[in-house]
Amino acid sequence: MEENPGLLAAYDEAKTKSYGDWRDDFFKNGYAVIKSVVTPEKAKSYQNKALDWLMSFDSGIDLNDRSTWKKDRFPSSFKSMFFAYCVTHEKFMWDARTSVCPS
Repeated sequence: MEENPGLLAAYDEAKTKSYGDWRDDFFKNGYAVIKSVVTPEKAKSYQNKALDWLMSFDSGIDLNDRSTWKKDRFPSSFKSMFFAYCVTHEKFMWDARTSVCPS
């Protein structure tokens, strides 16, 4: 697949501008945190589902006992990301990615 020079030029131009909103963080850091997109309750439900996924490894981690939070008990990861386990395609991850602002 060939690179689209028009798209790359548009990106290069966009990242040099100041927008005064989330785009400034996006172009500076590669991500942006946009507040109030997800309700606190919905965020907690995503967190709980992520912890359920983590606990499904049955590795002896007790979320209520920090002394069990040992590196060798967690699935192998790279910079705290679990690429080898396809967690990025779990339903809770897609639900979080595709959340929309509450009405």
